[in-house]
Amino acid sequence: MRSFITIANYTFRKLMNRKRAMGMMLLSAVPAAIVALVGRRSGSDEVFHSMAIAVSLAIILPLIGIVNASSALGDERRDHTLPYLSLKPVARSVLAAGVLAGAVAATLVIGAVGAGTLWIAGGAVSGDWGVGVGPALGLLLVSLGYGAVFLPVGFMFKRSTLIGLLYVFFWEAILASAVTSLAASSLWRIGLQAYAATLDTLPRGFTESLGNLTPSVGSAFVKVGVLVVVSIALTTWLLRARDHVVGDGD
Repeated sequence: MRSFITIANYTFRKLMNRKRAMGMMLLSAVPAAIVALVGRRSGSDEVFHSMAIAVSLAIILPLIGIVNASSALGDERRDHTLPYLSLKPVARSVLAAGVLAGAVAATLVIGAVGAGTLWIAGGAVSGDWGVGVGPALGLLLVSLGYGAVFLPVGFMFKRSTLIGLLYVFFWEAILASAVTSLAASSLWRIGLQAYAATLDTLPRGFTESLGNLTPSVGSAFVKVGVLVVVSIALTTWLLRARDHVVGDGD
């Protein structure tokens, strides 16, 4: 447990580089600024939900999650600093789980700035202070989902961030939007699935964005839980395979 906490803390601190983290935090607060400016004029919570989905949940949080998860192990491998993490006799599953926890924690902390300011802006505009529950669930699920998928991707591929961008803007934004049966392959839509379950009436745009998914908090957490388990297992295998190659090289 001590090794897990140490690795998670190291990864978190590395990803929370001051300039990098501040830039991401400012980016995550953009939807709140739009809601505060535009929503006050319209007097409707439609602007809040539109910003929460179209900008925060579908673009900003995925990008933050991809950058953090891809860098967590990928940078260590490319900078040849991975041996410092794996030199001690730490189980590779603990190493994989610790790095994933650190990457997800960094995304959650950065994303919490955006979710928190959006919550405040939405509550002030609409008068309903419960509007932030859905985006908060979305933040947690999106952070876990993108962290789980792009941790091993970042370890395997040098241009993992580019792969992530193609996934977000081509697969999720275009293909999964056009073909409803592909909605389940969109990570941010899993967060939207839980978000939608917190609402009594789905605002305009939710049905189209969900595709063939039905609102459900439990289903969303089960899917993300499976992704986390698979991610740790795959990353563990990749780390052990690397150990074998390094050992043969020696």
